Amino acid sequence: MLRVVLDTDADNEIDDQYAISYLIKSERFDIQGIYACPYFNEKVKSAEEGMEKSYNEIKKILKLAKYEHLHEKVKKGSNKFLQDEITPVVSDAAKDLIKQALRATPEKPLIVIAIGCLTNIASALLLEPSIKNLIHVYCLGGVALWLAGTQDEFNFFEDPIAARVVFKNTKNITVVPGPGVASALTTSEWELRHWLSNKNELCDYLVEHTCDVANEYAKNKPWTRIIWDISAIVAVINNFMMVNKRKEKRFIPLDGANYAPYNGEDIDYVYQLHRDAIFEDVFSILAK
Repeated sequence: MLRVVLDTDADNEIDDQYAISYLIKSERFDIQGIYACPYFNEKVKSAEEGMEKSYNEIKKILKLAKYEHLHEKVKKGSNKFLQDEITPVVSDAAKDLIKQALRATPEKPLIVIAIGCLTNIASALLLEPSIKNLIHVYCLGGVALWLAGTQDEFNFFEDPIAARVVFKNTKNITVVPGPGVASALTTSEWELRHWLSNKNELCDYLVEHTCDVANEYAKNKPWTRIIWDISAIVAVINNFMMVNKRKEKRFIPLDGANYAPYNGEDIDYVYQLHRDAIFEDVFSILAK
C-alpha cells in the first residue's frame, strides 16, 4: 500500500470530513499521519484557532469511524500562515512530515494529500529542503487554468506564499483545481440521506452536519453542496473511470485565482472528474 499523510483544515467546511472518512475507510493506504492545518474565516478569530478546531474535528471523525488507533498519528500544524518564502512555521505536523518523508525514496515517495492551505508542507520543505525529491504532493487548490483570474479558490488564497514555496521546491506535484474541476462533485440532501442515512454512526454525522450547514446557508431555498476534498484522494487512486489527468508546464500560484509560468518539471494536472463513479465509490466505502 502507498504510504500517505493527509493535511487538512478539517473544521473549515463539511467536505474535509468526507475526505478523512474516505481515506481511512477505503483501506487502500498506509496512513502515516493526519495533520491539522490553519484556516481563517468568519468561523474563527485566528488561523491558530482554525488549526486547533481542525485538530479536534479530525479526532472526532476518527472516533466516529472507530479508527481511534490512528489518534497518535494526528498532529497539530502551523499556528499562522507564512510571512515570507524563507521562514518556516515550526509545528509538530511539519516535523512529522519531515520524519515520514526521510523514510521514503525518490522511487517510492511519500504521498502528501493536501486539502487545505499548504503552510505545513511549505514549512517542512523550508526546514528540510532534502525532502523535495522524497514527497509527491497531491493538492486541491487554485481555479482551473481556463478560469484563471475570474474567481478565488480558498486554499491558495489563504496562504499564497506557502503555495509558491511548495510549487517551487517540490519535484512531484499533482494538482486538482477547485472551481472548474472539483466543483463537479456536488451532492444533495436527498442523495446523502438515500445512500448514507442509518448506515453507521459516522455516516449519520456526515449527513446531518452537511444538511444542517447547507440548510442554514440556503435559507429555505434549493441547495447542493460540493464535496471538494475527496477529489485529491481520487487523484491518488488514479482510476481512469473516476479521473483524467494530463501533463502541464510548471506554474506557481500568485494568489487564489492567478498563475505565473515557472521553470521546472511538468506537473500532473487533473482536468476532469467523473462525478457518478466517484460518489458510487465514496458512498459504498462510507456505508460499509
